[in-house]
Amino acid sequence: MIKNLTRVIKLSFILLFSISVLTIISCSSSENINDNSSDDLTQSISLDPSLNNAIDQSLANYQSVIIVFYRGYFWGICRAQLGELSQNHNLFKRFGIDIITVSTDDVENTDAMRNDVDAKFSMISDNTFTISQEWGVFNVLGDSVAAPAAFVVDKNKKILWSHIGSSASDRPPTDYLLAKTLELLKKSTN
Repeated sequence: MIKNLTRVIKLSFILLFSISVLTIISCSSSENINDNSSDDLTQSISLDPSLNNAIDQSLANYQSVIIVFYRGYFWGICRAQLGELSQNHNLFKRFGIDIITVSTDDVENTDAMRNDVDAKFSMISDNTFTISQEWGVFNVLGDSVAAPAAFVVDKNKKILWSHIGSSASDRPPTDYLLAKTLELLKKSTN
């Protein structure tokens, strides 16, 4: 019996390790670090007023904002991701980073997600797909919703980094988003 328990523990560890490695590989595979100083939001993207206002409010108080596109209320992986972001939002803010999320959900489902994950950050309904199309994440996976994505935007509204998922589960983990944003902010101040 102890032998079987040891085998189960070893298999669990191997499975957990494999999932972690695959997550890291998938998250780093479609990263885009933007070194083009002219690529800022005021020049390159015609922002939807709701997102533009949310970005302005965040950057009035924080050094950076992470814009997270999620697929929708009915996706469990999205709920898990936003729940984790919500739980860690105060940590992000302590480092001068705010969070804004965008989904192609209608207002009702956006509000339901906000309540389910107890989010204190801005959550924007993009049920006209305007924002998702402008940011190049709409229908990327051929399913008429936003692909999971994250964009790090600095105080000057410059996109420092982006990740657009190549599958429904391809999204950067919360700890990676924090570490990556801190790394980018450090580089941009040097």
